[in-house]
Amino acid sequence: MKRQLPLASWHPVHRVVAIIMVVLLLWVAGSAIYTKINHSLIETVTIESETRDIKVPGYGYVFAETGLIKAKNDGTFEPKADQGERVAKKQLIADLIYTTDQSDKKYKKEYLAPLAGIVNYAIDGYEEIEDVSTIKGLDLKNIYEESKSKKSKSAGKRDVTKDTVCAAVVDNLKPVTLYFSYSDKDNKVIKKADEVIRIRFPDTGDDIQAYVLKVEKDKNDHHWATLNLGPMSDSFLLERVVQAEAYKREQGILKLDRSAVVVKTSKSGKKIPGVYTLNNSVVKWQMIQVKQEQKDKIICEILPKGTKIITTPDRVREGEILK
Repeated sequence: MKRQLPLASWHPVHRVVAIIMVVLLLWVAGSAIYTKINHSLIETVTIESETRDIKVPGYGYVFAETGLIKAKNDGTFEPKADQGERVAKKQLIADLIYTTDQSDKKYKKEYLAPLAGIVNYAIDGYEEIEDVSTIKGLDLKNIYEESKSKKSKSAGKRDVTKDTVCAAVVDNLKPVTLYFSYSDKDNKVIKKADEVIRIRFPDTGDDIQAYVLKVEKDKNDHHWATLNLGPMSDSFLLERVVQAEAYKREQGILKLDRSAVVVKTSKSGKKIPGVYTLNNSVVKWQMIQVKQEQKDKIICEILPKGTKIITTPDRVREGEILK
């Protein structure tokens, strides 16, 4: 006697119901798997900002009102303030311990701050350069890179020779002049004198307005802008050459692949371009304002900051909830 399978003993109606339930379960499971895979292939991009910065990078030579301290004799230079400390005019900032040719007796000479400002003991050899043509003949990028690759110069006790600069005090209240060297390629920021631009300095964090005093090109075809920066931060005043970025901020644009654009037709038959966005997990359609059409791209006005655009619209439906 053959053993019957359990299903074979069921009433025909029950068997049909069981088969339908199995098919439904398989369909639901398959649909869920498909949806999960499809959703994993959905690509989005989020609007991070509604503006964009047009930038002109370069290097700048810092020229500030500075009082220098020179050794009157060979000897040992002993700082009496901290590097970068604000000092008052005539405040003691260093001693020089020295001897004379006539005897081994040690003498001490006190050096007072020639002006109020920031004391700088890290001397780099450029302190006495004042001629603009000499400054513009320097390789600012090389000076900057060397200053960053070398270890911090000693600001402590050290031996010095007669007539060498041992310390400087930079006036922190007077405006600073910056001789800014930059490439004029794609320059949309620095155009002419008597303009106000914005400029920022990554190393010190300063981000300020600057007044353009002069714009010129030297005999080597290098472009220079002479900028009045106004009073600057203490850390900035201790720099010789800085990395800088002149910039202007303007309304951003949105550049999309044509495949990301979803066109709807109004009741009057007008074609309206838009995109699918994801708002609280719900797919919504949002109209866009096209500024320019290219072969494979659409350039349009920027959407609000935080908008999440679905760049694979063929994988979603309007009103769909994405988890």
